[in-house]
Amino acid sequence: YSSEDMKVLDKKSFKLPGVREFHWSPAQNVFAAFVPAQDAGQSPARVVLVEVPSRKELRQKNLFSVAETQMYWHPDGTYLAVKVDRQKTKKTTTYSFELFRLKERDIPIEVLEIPTQVINFAWEPKGHRFALVHGDPPRVDISFYTMLKEGKAVVSLLKTLEKKPVNEVFWSPAGHHVVLAGMKSLNGILNFFNADDMETMNEDEHFMCTDLCWDPTGRYVCTYVSAFRQPMENGYVIWNFAGKAQHRVNKDKFFQFIWRPRPPSLLSAKQEREIRKALPDYSAKYQEEDRKAKELAESAATREKEAKRALFDEGEARRKQLYLEWQAERREIRGCLTDDEDNYELVEETFEEVLELKEEKI
Repeated sequence: YSSEDMKVLDKKSFKLPGVREFHWSPAQNVFAAFVPAQDAGQSPARVVLVEVPSRKELRQKNLFSVAETQMYWHPDGTYLAVKVDRQKTKKTTTYSFELFRLKERDIPIEVLEIPTQVINFAWEPKGHRFALVHGDPPRVDISFYTMLKEGKAVVSLLKTLEKKPVNEVFWSPAGHHVVLAGMKSLNGILNFFNADDMETMNEDEHFMCTDLCWDPTGRYVCTYVSAFRQPMENGYVIWNFAGKAQHRVNKDKFFQFIWRPRPPSLLSAKQEREIRKALPDYSAKYQEEDRKAKELAESAATREKEAKRALFDEGEARRKQLYLEWQAERREIRGCLTDDEDNYELVEETFEEVLELKEEKI
């Protein structure tokens, strides 16, 4: 349909007989559709990419012995991953991914074979990596792959974390960091992982956690136990990206947590890359500015203390002057000079009193 008049586009539908599912690209006027095998297997199953409104078929891939498929678009439409489960025998199923590169000429496709059952898949936003959760639950493997190896368009494995209690993967909206989570039945085990250094920053737990959401900046992440799914332990925890808890709230009948959305960046992707590249220089500049501001604040505080001390000394001098000026008046009123401490004798007396007496027989 056209959104301008809500009428069928060009007054005709797209002809894809038997189509089971389709998914729009998040960034382009392109959709991917899966058409199962037909005519008792004479016509193989296929994944097809179609451009709108031209209806041009950009790419097609035939698939055989397909039991199930699932599509995953990259957030900026650069890649499309199609998970394909193939039923070889009654007891044997194989797993693979068809990886489409939409920004390259003729949309090349690579096949990635996975030896074990695939549980979850997630693209890195603003990047070229993806994470796979695969294996036999509850302890599974998490593999990180990249679509670019040393600048070349080659799918390659970066690292595999073995035997982890994980069933969900949550990438930061800014990329670089990811939370590997054991949600729901795995009781909220959290692994805060740095995908640049391929190392765990922190491991923690939010017991019975049901949901997780990153803030739009990628600086903070919230985990919560929703009363929609779990009647007990309701509440939320806010963490920083490195996995340090910042704020905890326990609240009965707590249902949902949503971050305030942020407007789109005014910078282009190229400008963001340049800023990220020059970040060490910016950091040094701002650290120097912070140092100068700190010194200025410290000197201002010192000047304020000195001014208060001078004001106190001035008042003290004034009080001593008045004390001497009123000495004659005191002598007249008291009939003697009372300012000399040598004229007095200091006597100290100690009084003791029994407040309570308690006897114990042993």
